Amino acid sequence: MPRHLPSLKALTSFEAAARTGSLSKAARELNVTHGAISRAVRLLERELGRPLLQRSGSGVTATDAGERLAREVATAWARVRSTWESLGQSADGDTVTVTLSTSLALKWLVPRLSAFQMRAPDVTLRLVTDDRVLDLARHGIDGALRFGTGPWPDCQVRFSVTERLVPVASPSLLEQAGVAPGGLDVECVLRLPMLNDEVHPGWDAWATLACQPPPPPTGSRGQFQDTAVLIGAAISGRGAALVRHLLANDDLEAGRLVRLPGPSVELAGRLSVLAAPGPVSPAWQAFEAWLREELQVAKAH
Repeated sequence: MPRHLPSLKALTSFEAAARTGSLSKAARELNVTHGAISRAVRLLERELGRPLLQRSGSGVTATDAGERLAREVATAWARVRSTWESLGQSADGDTVTVTLSTSLALKWLVPRLSAFQMRAPDVTLRLVTDDRVLDLARHGIDGALRFGTGPWPDCQVRFSVTERLVPVASPSLLEQAGVAPGGLDVECVLRLPMLNDEVHPGWDAWATLACQPPPPPTGSRGQFQDTAVLIGAAISGRGAALVRHLLANDDLEAGRLVRLPGPSVELAGRLSVLAAPGPVSPAWQAFEAWLREELQVAKAH
């Protein structure tokens, strides 16, 4: 008999599988791997001590227990959604305005916002995506997430985390190159077509760390300033890329990208969480505490 509630992630995965009748469809809907859905369902079945889904060649079908659980999970999520929508905009004191780059918003923060909203339902987040360093007090902004070496004038540096670049490529690119992910070495990586980042250290720095000669310039397939665009180009099979691990981690876990062999490149800049001068609000404190936890989890990967 289970003594604790299961994880929301596992329940969400199970509900999607039961509703769609397919682990693959559930994986596509939630933007995770087929294996992640399967593991979540097995975890719930192990904790309950009874099957929730019946597997067959054509898909999955919920058992009686599974139908009951899926129905309750769907109803609970509907209540949460309805409550959230009915609350509308919170009072100004419960609004946190944050500025950050578009890449960081798209590839890391936005996919995690539902978790923060469930943790702090009375706090409304307002995101200002801007790659410029804005004057927080002048623009009425509570805080910022900024990558760089600083300094950050007229800001409180609440905390910061290190970042690194990792080499990645899409499974389709490796298939086109005729290599299996497990059969790659650093020399094979340097023979792949390469995408270049105009902001961060490039493949020459990576090759030096890997004790290899620099790649030939003829292997380049483009230069990118925006990390989200660079990651998108890598996912499409355009070439291998060196990308910030924090921003690529979701795509790596979902199987849209493969981590290539070889070293990671430690960056001189750090991701800093900044607050406007003066006392911070309880809403900001809640957001900051959640950010600290999420970034610690990301760093552990």
